[in-house]
Amino acid sequence: MDLILQKVKENLEKLNIKNCSILLAFSGGKDSSTLLSLLYKLSSEYNLKIALAYVNHNLRDDSKNEEFFVKTIAQQYDLKIYIKTVKK
Repeated sequence: MDLILQKVKENLEKLNIKNCSILLAFSGGKDSSTLLSLLYKLSSEYNLKIALAYVNHNLRDDSKNEEFFVKTIAQQYDLKIYIKTVKK
């Protein structure tokens, strides 16, 4: 993870992302969870304010469980979360 963390830092530097608010599209999957973890680790160094955005498309039977999981992650990180629910 150290190599990935270094790459994220390089990109934050390249894009001059300091003292910013970031709205992270968060599915709860491995990719978005890893990105959240990395950004959170760097948030104090770069003075980042992170919030999450999640869309529940109601496409699977366990959609409510996924939404609950995403809310739980937001609580664990003490982050604001914006949720949009799409009706079938």
